[in-house]
Amino acid sequence: GGGTRRIMVASVSEYGKASQAGVKAGDVLVSINGSKDFQGMTADVVHCSLVPPVTLVFMGFIGKLQAEVRLNQKQKICGLSPQYQ
Repeated sequence: GGGTRRIMVASVSEYGKASQAGVKAGDVLVSINGSKDFQGMTADVVHCSLVPPVTLVFMGFIGKLQAEVRLNQKQKICGLSPQYQ
């Protein structure tokens, strides 16, 4: 049967906003700004399409806890090192 591709967190920066919100490796992205339009996209495509301000909601690996991450400014241009921003 046709399943949907889920975007799972591989790792979290220790002092980043996701870590502060309680996001952990293994959590799954469930919405972006209240929408699930990203279903079927790759993680790279979703990451490059994020335009702050944006709210990401993740479901815990166990499926019980949710974490909300709000990004107010873009920290880096996708695919470019900071020197090219």
